[in-house]
Amino acid sequence: MIDSLAACTIYGEMRIRMKDHAGHLHGSAEGAIDVWEPNTWHHVVVTWDPKRVTLYLDGKEQTRPNKGEQAGDVVNLPAGGQTKINLGWRFGNWYCDCAIDELTVHGRALTAEEVAKRHSS
Repeated sequence: MIDSLAACTIYGEMRIRMKDHAGHLHGSAEGAIDVWEPNTWHHVVVTWDPKRVTLYLDGKEQTRPNKGEQAGDVVNLPAGGQTKINLGWRFGNWYCDCAIDELTVHGRALTAEEVAKRHSS
């Protein structure tokens, strides 16, 4: 069962990782943020369902570099259990110097159209 969703920035990328209690990776998504300028706001959305975890940056779905495919498959998503959400932090004292505003969690994966609409509003 997945019990951890981590979002971190490292090496010019936003990385999303879904892991189980033993640390095994069950889904991931990445997107380039090396062109982001300091002191600017960006819209980040992560969705997941039983088949896929997807990252949207500023309303655009991210694909894996040089592969043109979508983010990795996800298995055994939690069904009512406790899930940790780690934002801007990674083991080994890696922290993100950022501000997070308007964090929302939904009971279902948003569609690409819903993400685009939220980004434009």
